Amino acid sequence: MPRAAFQGGGWLIMKREYKVLTALVVSSLMGFSAMTAEAAVTVTGPITETEITGNSDTGTASGNTLNVTDASSDSTGIRIYGGTVSGGESGDASNNTVNVTNTQVSQAEIYGGQSRLGATNNNTVIFDSSSTAAAVYGAYGNTASGNHVESAGTSNFLYGGRSYTNNSGNSVLVTGGSVQYTLSGSQADNGSAADNTVEIRDGTFGVVYGAQGKGVENNSVTMSGGTVSQMISGGYNNQPEGSAVNNKVVMTGGAVTSSGDTESVVPVVSGGWAIYGTADQNSVEISKAVSIAGSVAGGWSYLGDVTNNVVKISSGSVGGIVAGGYTIGKGAEGNTVELSGTADVSGNIYGGYALHQMDNPLTGEAAAGDASQNTVKVSDVTVKGEVYGGYTAEGTTSNDATGNAVTIESGTIEKTVYGGYTADGTASKNTVTINGGTVGVADSTESSDTVFGGYSASGEAVSNILTVSGGDLIGHVTSGYGKTGASDNTLTMTGGSSTKTVAGYAETGDAVNNTLVFSGGTSAITMAAQSGGSATGNTITITGGNPGTVTGGAGVTGASENTVIISGGTVSSPEDFVPIVTGGMASTGDADGNTVTISGGEVTGGIGIYGGFTTEGDANSNTINVSGGTLDTDIYGGQTYDGAADNNTINILAGDLNPEMSLYGGYGTTESKNNTYNMYTKGQTVADFAYFQNLNFYVPEGTTAGETMLTVTGNAAVDADTTLAAVQNSTTTDGTTDVSGATVFGGVQRNTKLNPGEYINLLYNANGITTDDTSYGTIDGLDTVTSAGFINYKAIVEKKDANTIVITIPKDEKGTSDTDTKILPEDRENAANTIKNAGDIIAGSALHAAEGAWIENHDIEAKFVPYAIVGGYDLHYNTGSYIDSNGMAANVGFVRRSQHEGHIDTIMPFFEYGKSHYASYLDTGARGDGRQHYTGGGILLRRDFDSGLYYEGAVRAGYLKGDFHGMIAKSMSRYDSGAPYIAAQAGLGKIYTRNRDSYDIYGKFFYTYLGSDSAVVHSGYGDSKYDFDSINSYVTRLGMRWTRDFDQIRSLYAGIGWDYEAGSKARPPTQAGIPQARPSKAPAASSNSAGRARSTIPTHGASTSRPPAGPASRKAVPSLRPSAITFK
Repeated sequence: MPRAAFQGGGWLIMKREYKVLTALVVSSLMGFSAMTAEAAVTVTGPITETEITGNSDTGTASGNTLNVTDASSDSTGIRIYGGTVSGGESGDASNNTVNVTNTQVSQAEIYGGQSRLGATNNNTVIFDSSSTAAAVYGAYGNTASGNHVESAGTSNFLYGGRSYTNNSGNSVLVTGGSVQYTLSGSQADNGSAADNTVEIRDGTFGVVYGAQGKGVENNSVTMSGGTVSQMISGGYNNQPEGSAVNNKVVMTGGAVTSSGDTESVVPVVSGGWAIYGTADQNSVEISKAVSIAGSVAGGWSYLGDVTNNVVKISSGSVGGIVAGGYTIGKGAEGNTVELSGTADVSGNIYGGYALHQMDNPLTGEAAAGDASQNTVKVSDVTVKGEVYGGYTAEGTTSNDATGNAVTIESGTIEKTVYGGYTADGTASKNTVTINGGTVGVADSTESSDTVFGGYSASGEAVSNILTVSGGDLIGHVTSGYGKTGASDNTLTMTGGSSTKTVAGYAETGDAVNNTLVFSGGTSAITMAAQSGGSATGNTITITGGNPGTVTGGAGVTGASENTVIISGGTVSSPEDFVPIVTGGMASTGDADGNTVTISGGEVTGGIGIYGGFTTEGDANSNTINVSGGTLDTDIYGGQTYDGAADNNTINILAGDLNPEMSLYGGYGTTESKNNTYNMYTKGQTVADFAYFQNLNFYVPEGTTAGETMLTVTGNAAVDADTTLAAVQNSTTTDGTTDVSGATVFGGVQRNTKLNPGEYINLLYNANGITTDDTSYGTIDGLDTVTSAGFINYKAIVEKKDANTIVITIPKDEKGTSDTDTKILPEDRENAANTIKNAGDIIAGSALHAAEGAWIENHDIEAKFVPYAIVGGYDLHYNTGSYIDSNGMAANVGFVRRSQHEGHIDTIMPFFEYGKSHYASYLDTGARGDGRQHYTGGGILLRRDFDSGLYYEGAVRAGYLKGDFHGMIAKSMSRYDSGAPYIAAQAGLGKIYTRNRDSYDIYGKFFYTYLGSDSAVVHSGYGDSKYDFDSINSYVTRLGMRWTRDFDQIRSLYAGIGWDYEAGSKARPPTQAGIPQARPSKAPAASSNSAGRARSTIPTHGASTSRPPAGPASRKAVPSLRPSAITFK
């Protein structure tokens, strides 16, 4: 039944709809058992009570539904509850629902559920567009979870849930209307808030939070429309304790109109916000048509660290700054900003920002912290401010910027880009990668700074990296800038353009070991290092592109050990008064030990190429190497306007020198000593040549008589004011070249085509060469010319006439045969020994094989019986040097033995073939290798007496062919050879037999003839015909052989022999009638000695048989005479 209550002088009519009764009736009719149901309360009309509740008559504060429809009140202090637990009572208020429709209670507060000491979970408030209230809460309890508010109405405050302690999982959906002050997924008055959400589709709002609390985690705000006048934060930690972790804001529409100060430390949009604690892993994502008048931060902390926070913007506009992580009092690490698409940002971009503005008032901890590992990525967007991968401002202690990174793919950055920036610490290991886009504005000055890999305003820049592959960089780009030093920074440019490109820059300190690699793109000035102190050990490499002027290291107080390497590209300058290439440049100090190496590309314009250059100081020990490329500007080994220029070196190995350029060794005002010019190329012409005291001309291969290495025209614009009369070998005003007191050396390759009486011009000046007290000589190891026939001629350097210094072979130089030609007769030595070895086989193994074959087929005396034998050998000959030879030999023929009274006669016609491979070695290091083979035939006759006495003889003839290849006079050489041979031999001996043992004592004579030959020797010096004389060899041998027979087919033997070679004749090979070198100990093939003796000891074999003298019936096993050990 209805219940009436008197409130404020009037009656409030409250209607209860008893759903329980309805349910029971329906259940009875349907045949179901009775079921309970919650009460629903509807409130309409004017509200006069201060407390309206949907609590049922049972007194439970849960499970209620309160409908507030067409109600109104202007009174203050009104509270409307879906379910409530009164006063200090305990209990939960959960699962309540409040529906507010067309209700105007502008001073009232609406709660889905309320319990001071209990839980308030899963309550819901639906607040429609025609309703107004002071505040709307999904719930307010000791804890609050899973509460939900849907609103399109108007209020001052709106919370998905609020708790005295912790809350979680509360949500708000706003489809329109307005919240004048605070819209929050939840608020924890003295606890943590987690997993709360706010979704905004339309409406106007003051401040929006995913959640508020002492610790906020995993809360979010999603906005697709509407307007926020002040700020948005995914998670807002408003307590001295706790952190903001993994909260986020996602905006696909809408606007935040508050701008404040666009450089303000307070962002109007933040993923997570912490006053004292850490802001970690929070994020902001912005896309589509979003407008933000102020600043954006992924994570923000007043006095704590900001770590691993992210901002991603792909469209829309931001009027202030954007920071992945932003802190006022601590450090920023691992934060990220990604900008892409059509996003437009007016302020600066910071991956991580550590401002250090205020010490912690609670703990007294100093404001300090590094900016490290923060990242910014930009594609397509327009940024009107600066970009910092990591930024750390000045603090109580020094703070570093380390490992931060910026990547620019495309878009426009109107101001400077910093990989890492520190106000008072070290900037190290920061990186900037630019692949496209524009950095800077077109009307900026040429001296403006555009990109820094790492920047330290008062400290050092160390190991920063800048990579440019594209884009238009309007201004200066520097990999590492340090106020007090810059070291180990690297810049790589493969494309794009800049005004000035520097790897390491130190304003007041030293620049050390910085590296720049330039392979593409365009720059007006390119330097490995620049320093207000000294520049040391820096390196720049140019392989392509247009780098403008190039400097290894430039230091105010000194430049040393810097290196420039150019292998490609075009190095040029439109200015005629600037050095185009400089190894090391100093202002008030020394430039020493610097190196410039040019192997390709083009160098044009400017006033010169300098190994070392200084205005006040010495320029000593600098080096320039030119091995390729095209040069059209002067070259200075070292130059100073106030000091000495000593010990500088210019090496010209190849390349094209412009006839209008000049070469200067050490251009010093007080001294020019021991400067060196080394030239390895020919056909070069220059205008002037001066300030050298050591001249070395290395005549290149292929140079022929009459060619000129260096021509000086004397056309340089030199006047009396520019000559340095106080130093040696200065420029002249009459176009002559002064090498007075200098040393001039020349060197030729052995294969140079230069005959006696011919010359090659080393230095030529038609105006004259002054040579007072000049010394001449040849370069060690390069003073010999070798002809195609290996004749060595000594070269000298001299002044040919008033205009020319030459290297020549005197007309009366006869030349000497190169000692390596001794290797040539070694080939003939091996050939002769190969033929001799075949003779040993005939009277030894071949005869024994034939006798064995006859024993098996002796039934017909007149019959010729075939035999064959094949074997191998490995021999070592000492010839003053030595020869190693190995090969094989074969002997095939017929044998017939006839028995007579008192003796046996043997006749043995045969065919022979053999081949060998040899290697000969000289003490000079020369080596020759060759292959030889012979083919021939002959006949052997022998008579064996019954007494054991025997005599024999054989004659052979054939042809031997071979080839040679080896190193002669340090050049690979080869030739083919061929010659006939004739050999004869005779022997006498006697065999004594005792039981199973037999002893053969013999004497033998061998004659070998190897015919003459002509061969063309091909080498690096050319082709030359050699004549090899014939060889006649006479050898006698005395020896003894012991044999023990075990049975018909097995025997063991050993022997010893003594050879004597006497009267052998052979002339050395000749080339063009000039005898060549012979072996230091003439071998048999080329000996003119009266004779020589050697003893041979055959090795022993257990399975080798020899039939005994006289009639026998044992089977022979073919064998070769074993290799011999030779004693001399």
